[in-house]
Amino acid sequence: MISTKKADFFMIRLNKITLVLAGMFCSFQLFSQNLFDETNTFKFTDYLFKTQQFNLASQEYERLVIMVPSNLNYKLSLIQCYRLSNNYTLAEKRFSDFFSDSLFLLPNSISEEFLKIKLLQENLPSAQSFINQSIRLDLPTKLHYQECIYLLGRKWSKSDSLLQHVQGLDPRFSTITKEALAIRYKSPFLAATFSTILPGSGKVYTGYWKDGLIAFFFVAANSWQAYRGFSKYGVNNAHGWIFGGIGTGFYFGNIYGSWKSAVRRNKKANNDLYKRSQDIIYSGF
Repeated sequence: MISTKKADFFMIRLNKITLVLAGMFCSFQLFSQNLFDETNTFKFTDYLFKTQQFNLASQEYERLVIMVPSNLNYKLSLIQCYRLSNNYTLAEKRFSDFFSDSLFLLPNSISEEFLKIKLLQENLPSAQSFINQSIRLDLPTKLHYQECIYLLGRKWSKSDSLLQHVQGLDPRFSTITKEALAIRYKSPFLAATFSTILPGSGKVYTGYWKDGLIAFFFVAANSWQAYRGFSKYGVNNAHGWIFGGIGTGFYFGNIYGSWKSAVRRNKKANNDLYKRSQDIIYSGF
């Protein structure tokens, strides 16, 4: 009798434990399914994106692309995550994975993303080719990125021509273009000629007046020492030849330096405008 009661007791306990375990398993399954379905995954991924956690967001978007491969928005957002985390190589690769067969037929938003990647990579020929061949890229977007290509390529005259015929582009583009066209470039030939006539004057012409004054006094001092040496000790004494050799070497070096100064000044003026163009263009990305 006692053994029967014990057996019944153990059976009841076993059934209770089994029910609890089954309930826990079902709850876990339900929780897992609910947590990792498309809707909840997207909510979490969108939160990561909006809080600028782009590396983590890209991992979640990779999952969403696998879950729903037909969703273009997930693919676009994934590429944007890679771009915004400065991983341009991977952004370009995923773009190629998704859209290589329909590159010139893409909708405007995806086409624009492609252009952003190319401009950030400084691949201007590829961006220009895409603008020329894209079928669905709308005209305002096309003109905007065409202007960006001209500015990043330092094609100031083409930029000015486009701005004269198109309204509505960023007014800062016009400011940079006007400044670029107003630059008074220094002639390397003229700078070298000036320094040939008067040492240091070529560098003064290019704006490096301190270098010009140093060059003038150095050449003048060595020339004077050479003249003084020859006058005092004659042409056979080393004193005049040493200072004469130093002065002559510095004289010709200064002519070449004046040429380089003009080239450097022109390049700096262009680079300053180029950097400003980058800041304006990339700030819109």
